[in-house]
Amino acid sequence: MQAPKLRACLLSFMWAWTLPAIAQSIPDLEIEAKAILAERCLSCHNPDLISSGLILSTRKNAIKGGESGKPALVPGSPEKSLMIEKILAREMPLGNPLPAEERELLRKWVTVGAPWNGALISASPNRSKGGLDWWSLQPLREIILENPEGIPSVWNRSVLDRLIYAKLREREIKPSPPADRQTLIRRATFDLLGLPPTPEEVESFLKDPEENAYEKLLDRLLASPHYGERWGRHWLDIARFGESQGFERDRIRNHAWRYRDYVIKSFNQDKPYDQFITEQLAGDALESITRESIIASSFLVVGPYDELGNMVGGVEGMAQVREDELEEIIGAVSQTFLGLTMNCARCHDHKFDPVPQVDYYRMKAVFQGVHHGDRSILPPKETQERQSRMAPLKQSIAGYYSEIVAIELAAREKVLRKRGHTKKEGVVPAPIARWNFDFDGKDYVGQLH
Repeated sequence: MQAPKLRACLLSFMWAWTLPAIAQSIPDLEIEAKAILAERCLSCHNPDLISSGLILSTRKNAIKGGESGKPALVPGSPEKSLMIEKILAREMPLGNPLPAEERELLRKWVTVGAPWNGALISASPNRSKGGLDWWSLQPLREIILENPEGIPSVWNRSVLDRLIYAKLREREIKPSPPADRQTLIRRATFDLLGLPPTPEEVESFLKDPEENAYEKLLDRLLASPHYGERWGRHWLDIARFGESQGFERDRIRNHAWRYRDYVIKSFNQDKPYDQFITEQLAGDALESITRESIIASSFLVVGPYDELGNMVGGVEGMAQVREDELEEIIGAVSQTFLGLTMNCARCHDHKFDPVPQVDYYRMKAVFQGVHHGDRSILPPKETQERQSRMAPLKQSIAGYYSEIVAIELAAREKVLRKRGHTKKEGVVPAPIARWNFDFDGKDYVGQLH
């Protein structure tokens, strides 16, 4: 019975010596702890954003907690404070954990009762969250721009020219003089084709006496197949296109070229942008599906793909890889077509873009059925026709295969008998599979034209 009493006495003695030291640092602890919370936590957990239902602008709200139902702050008990638990586990702030000294400081601050006078003030008061007036969510509209006063005739040929001239005037910048013809053809050819003009092309343009010589030059360049090759590269960058999968194996994608050629062809055809978008997001689900629209839907899966992680990570690891895979698709779609980083809302409401967390998972549900891999580019009608043509061939092959199996079984029985083995009653030796015919269509992806 003496040991517990002695232990209690020793603990009391130690607390008596440490309490004054802690008490002396309480004002400093409060100042430093509140500064950390304001700088690192308040940007997400404020009255305007309320990530996970938690507000950390006041002590009262911190003690109340958020959607989990647990108090984020329990003064005097860091082990019961959900906020401290996640901070010490380096789970928060999300993706950017605090350094060790700041984690320890917050733990000490809660241990002494979490003194907290007044409300926290954000360290970045000028940051504001976007609303539905976000630039990329606005409908397209025609801009009517009046002619700036005193605009030269060479700067009054289009709305774009007038806009640039007005901005130059606004900044008191003198416009550059018009380019000479030799400079002009070099600029246009490099911009549209990525290559310099030939000497013959330059000479022809210099000698063209017509007023629309420049328009004819642009028409010729835009009609060149090299135009799509040049400008298609910009779209392929946006689409995060890769000829291989990336990650550890970095396996070559034998049929990725089809999407690349689709993009080039679309630019050269001057395809309507709304059609270009629709084909890439839902080309295999349109009312009228074509080979081209099926290829276009590759947009969703031409980015990096962790093939190994999808096979060897265990149940939890594979689930994590799958979530990362869907986030990559959502990020590509939202950034490319909406001008929004929706993938930032995977774990909390977006800090700046007008994207609540629930919208991330709504979009995730749309793409939940998308998986990486090869597939046939045949539309449903062509697929049915092909299956009808293959059915009698498959039946014929199955008959020949049965004959092969029978011949093989008879030959194996003779060999076994010759070697002195006796056949066990009811036991039939399994044939060796030497032929494997696969006509389900997947072997033909990338070969059908």
